[in-house]
Amino acid sequence: MRKFATAVAALATTGIAALGTVAATGGVANAATGLSVTGCSTNYALLDVGLVPNCAAPTGTIYNPVELQVTVSKSFLTQFLAIAGIGVAVRYDLSCNVDGSWVTRHEHFTAVRPSDNYQVINLQQTVGSPSPNQCQVEHLSATSLLSLSVLDAQVLGFGVQVTGDTGVPGAIWAQYPSDSEGARSTICADDTANGNSGTPIQAYQCEQDLADAWLQVNHQLVHNGDCATNIGGNVTLEKCEGGQWSAPNQSWVVTGTPYSAGVIKNGRGCLSAPASGHIETSQLTVEPCGATGYVQMWKAPGPTPV
Repeated sequence: MRKFATAVAALATTGIAALGTVAATGGVANAATGLSVTGCSTNYALLDVGLVPNCAAPTGTIYNPVELQVTVSKSFLTQFLAIAGIGVAVRYDLSCNVDGSWVTRHEHFTAVRPSDNYQVINLQQTVGSPSPNQCQVEHLSATSLLSLSVLDAQVLGFGVQVTGDTGVPGAIWAQYPSDSEGARSTICADDTANGNSGTPIQAYQCEQDLADAWLQVNHQLVHNGDCATNIGGNVTLEKCEGGQWSAPNQSWVVTGTPYSAGVIKNGRGCLSAPASGHIETSQLTVEPCGATGYVQMWKAPGPTPV
């Protein structure tokens, strides 16, 4: 029986670790723009001259990310580069849950000027999904490329921060007309058994559970890090194949909103559920828009800015 707990925001756990003069914060993030995921900083005034400035951050977790950014302190770089002319090396591991398994990438970059002090992570290119279920940033560290022996003791604020933008999953659902007794019903675009690639997307009574949760990202409909896909007129969940418009069978034009129903188009067809007969557990299809015998008006979560 398909039954899952309702998705809830991860509320807890901001961890703070201190070691000497290095402070670091990490924890759990959900549903925000520019939300702090993890980071660390060092106060120079308390460090010995001759020490190479560096800091290490604890693991940070973010749910439903659509973009991540790693940023080195601009105020530090402005002063540091004016004196030393050398940048800061940043390293970290990015582990994301995509298609039911963890994908890990070892990342690094060097901040060499205040106007180029950050790295934006394209999740589709990096881990294969425009919005994984969750990502963890592990082993984040920043190290200057020169020791403090050549620096002014007044230079403060060396550090690195990871921030992220997240989406808010919602249901894709249709309102059926009243029956002979005046009752009305709703059905949701449902991921059978809350699975991953190869899973049919079915019509099922809305239960506000994880199997009904979708994100709209760059004209892709994303669930569990995978994408709703039109395969021969049948809608299934498959691994996402690139960004906006790069995979026509995964590109959807959504005119519905959370407040008003509209069609969801793939090419010249529309997302459809049977209007009568055996409805629940029927696989959703793409039919000619306006075709009789189908329900094609859906409410859907709004697009997530990227």
